[in-house]
Amino acid sequence: MRRVAEVFNDNGSGTRGDLGAVVKAILLDAEAHPTMAMEIDGKVKEPLLRLTQLWKAYDATSNSGRYPLLAAYILFGQGPLQSPSVFNFFSPFYAPPGEIRNSSLVAPELEIATEYQNTLFTNYLFYQAFALNQTNQNLGDDDVYINFEEEMAVADDIDALIDMVAGKLLAGQISDTLRQEITGMLERIPETDTAVRAAETIYFIATSPEYAYQR
Repeated sequence: MRRVAEVFNDNGSGTRGDLGAVVKAILLDAEAHPTMAMEIDGKVKEPLLRLTQLWKAYDATSNSGRYPLLAAYILFGQGPLQSPSVFNFFSPFYAPPGEIRNSSLVAPELEIATEYQNTLFTNYLFYQAFALNQTNQNLGDDDVYINFEEEMAVADDIDALIDMVAGKLLAGQISDTLRQEITGMLERIPETDTAVRAAETIYFIATSPEYAYQR
């Protein structure tokens, strides 16, 4: 807090209140990038953030130019401008039963991460990957679809395909276990089914714990 406040007071050039410098100070502070990873680092991404990250990575658009999120209100447990309080969609003091609560820690975002909600969201990601993409010729005007033409172009090379999707969704940090599982799945799909291979890889990674975890 002190280091950020100092940058607010003086951005290094004598200017006070430089918000760009403040944001940079927050993101690049040593506390935000610890040398040693800790068990309490990170958080689970909220469903809406997981979806919008996928949209951003795959240039999502719609024929109408609109981005309706009607499904969010029903399936995700949250939606734009629908937060019941200034504390977002969950209590800042929420601690799920078990290891987290027993350690006197909190995980607010897990308050809406129920088994029911997770199932609905996973099903929606399946629909997004396999139906709401650029190969679908029957998209509605407001259907927000992703574009994975780049993935289709390398789909005959399993390692290249996994690397491309992991680069977009996991910043390239994919575990050996997840890579092996995806490889085994892709080996069952003919090389000529490039769209299916691309969609399967995106869906597999987008529904993985590694994608849901925000470091």
